[in-house]
Amino acid sequence: MTDLFDSADAAGAPVGAEIEVPGGGQASQNGGTDGTLPERVRTIEEELAEQGVYYGTTTGDSMEPLLHHRRQTIVLKPFAPGARAVRGDVILVKREDGHYVLHRVVRVLPLPDGGYLTRGDNRLHRDLPVPEEQVLARFDGYYHGTEFVPVDSARYRAYVWFWVKNPCRFAYLAARSAVRRVTRGKKRK
Repeated sequence: MTDLFDSADAAGAPVGAEIEVPGGGQASQNGGTDGTLPERVRTIEEELAEQGVYYGTTTGDSMEPLLHHRRQTIVLKPFAPGARAVRGDVILVKREDGHYVLHRVVRVLPLPDGGYLTRGDNRLHRDLPVPEEQVLARFDGYYHGTEFVPVDSARYRAYVWFWVKNPCRFAYLAARSAVRRVTRGKKRK
């Protein structure tokens, strides 16, 4: 499973997310107290173009142990004109099928065609090549509770050193995958 996104408004709260209102009941962020969604939710692309930043949450487990399913608020920023991602950046991609995916660049493909090979931090195998035109933004950091952890912080760099650059990660992921296959096989019998 890949990391997909909930839409978010400029304040960072998910648009249309149901919230508790005083006295019971639920309301949507920009809708009525009946829990209805607003007439139109902005796309991630519109949010990046209008605000220069996007706040949202991810779904799925492909970027664990950094990002957990709907637990952290991520911060994405668009690339400067003409800028490209570098190996190790985490980028937001909008695939041809319309799904948004946030994965780490493991290889930058040479120009003129360009593009990237990406992989989730919790995955063994790389994704299919990503063309330049599908890249929307770069991961700038995340909120762990109320604390913002930027990509240039010591905490994030320690994660990259310990998990992303550690060759033992692949042995761990392969062993975990093998255990899951064996366990699944026993449950079927």
